[in-house]
Amino acid sequence: MRNFLLSATAIFITNFAFGQLTLEHSFPSNQDARVYNDGTRIYYFVTKYDTSEYRNKIHIYNSDYSLYRTITFPWDTSFDSGVSFIGDYGISKYVFNTNDNFEFIVYTYSNSTQQTRCYIMDEDGIIIKDLSTYYTGTDDIVIFHDSLNNINKIKLKLKDTSIAGLVEIYTLPTTVLSAIEFESENELSAFPIPTNNILNVTNPKNGANKIEVFDTSGKLVLNKNFANIEYNISIDVQNLQKGIYIYRIGNSSGKFIKD
Repeated sequence: MRNFLLSATAIFITNFAFGQLTLEHSFPSNQDARVYNDGTRIYYFVTKYDTSEYRNKIHIYNSDYSLYRTITFPWDTSFDSGVSFIGDYGISKYVFNTNDNFEFIVYTYSNSTQQTRCYIMDEDGIIIKDLSTYYTGTDDIVIFHDSLNNINKIKLKLKDTSIAGLVEIYTLPTTVLSAIEFESENELSAFPIPTNNILNVTNPKNGANKIEVFDTSGKLVLNKNFANIEYNISIDVQNLQKGIYIYRIGNSSGKFIKD
């Protein structure tokens, strides 16, 4: 009887706590929102998955969801995938530049030419670094702080004639690197991107045991079960058509390119 009462109490507390959640705002379908929070300010960075007129824009909203700024990328108008944030990298300041501008890593993809464009950019639309000739997998772009020389650096892997690529280290003009600025949005990542065969996904350990792959229309095209103890989940995507896909494990999701 005592165990039953404890269980009933636990259920009541859980339901009561969930009942306190209040929906504050919903972004329209096919929009991906990332959050910048420096402890005093919150901004929402919104991009679109689809091929509408907004595919080459990033909308920045204030904490009250009023529009702060819209950034247009002219170089993306011929691409049909839409602008997306790359990997686990979020929004930052004072990492790539010393000014007060927001910075981010974004990419776009052309289904017709199978070309990728990837850039480190700021809120003025200025290209800080063109990464289009580099790999963009989880382990291919690494930002770190060199404490010995007190300077920030970035590791990139240049696409060349070799299988592994050519690793390059660049110094950045800044000395402060906050972990929160590059915190994973959902602890879910995949490599290599683009891929034409196997996609390796890191288990986010969120209790789910199935990975699902959707096309940009929302159609389920692949799924695979895995054990919760698995750290890397490999899924064969070689039979998919070239283009952009969304992979999901539980409530965590990400995007990859099939080339």
